[in-house]
Amino acid sequence: MENKPSTLSDESFPKDFRLLKKRDFSFRPYRKHDSTHFLFIYDQKGSGRLGISMAKKVLKNAAQRNRMKRLLRESFRKNRNNFKGLDIHVLAKESLKRDWKTLSLSDVTRELSELVSA
Repeated sequence: MENKPSTLSDESFPKDFRLLKKRDFSFRPYRKHDSTHFLFIYDQKGSGRLGISMAKKVLKNAAQRNRMKRLLRESFRKNRNNFKGLDIHVLAKESLKRDWKTLSLSDVTRELSELVSA
């Protein structure tokens, strides 16, 4: 079996897969899933999109917030097929303050995958 090289389109995160506008973030009805570092608010009748909110109250430094957003986007993008039909809004929790530096992509992927299995 031959491995197909990944193309740029497989590796992208286009606007179609993002929650962008205020109305995109208002799910009615919605469900919640609590993980160690994130609160996931999601709609099961969505179209497989991701929205991220990182409050300055949780992570004060922009570099910290950006790192966490990159990890979440990367995890979602690599496992996009698992989230078809879900619109997910991710909120940072207070526990992220102490663990943001040591959190890896696999940790974030595990927490995001808990959403599908819940």
